[in-house]
Amino acid sequence: MFIYIDIPNENLAVPFLTLFGIEDAEKTVVSAIDNNLNSKFLLEADPSPSNIEEFSSGLAHGTVTPYYRSEPLPDKQNGSVVTVVGRRFDELVLNSGENVLLEVHTPWCLNCEAMSKQVEKLSKHFKGF
Repeated sequence: MFIYIDIPNENLAVPFLTLFGIEDAEKTVVSAIDNNLNSKFLLEADPSPSNIEEFSSGLAHGTVTPYYRSEPLPDKQNGSVVTVVGRRFDELVLNSGENVLLEVHTPWCLNCEAMSKQVEKLSKHFKGF
């Protein structure tokens, strides 16, 4: 399904924008949904005719990366514990050639904070394993 979202028409735009987590978008949004793969795709460049054509071609050939609502990519990551956000989940977890222990938590959870310290200790112990 290919979707062109007209932002000024809030009654039509808000449900689709919410689906992508971009409710505060102020410009035209071009997106697509593949129900077979359960994936969403978002044209993140300016919706010019050439960008829309390239986006559509990429969808047809399966070369467009799915869109994930995500925190921004972390700046620098040193050490054995790496912060994984939605946009890099496949790369760092699913497609990694190394063993991965994934801890999922929320930043406001005190128990999660304590567990994170234990995971850091484990990561130092098993580094290179």
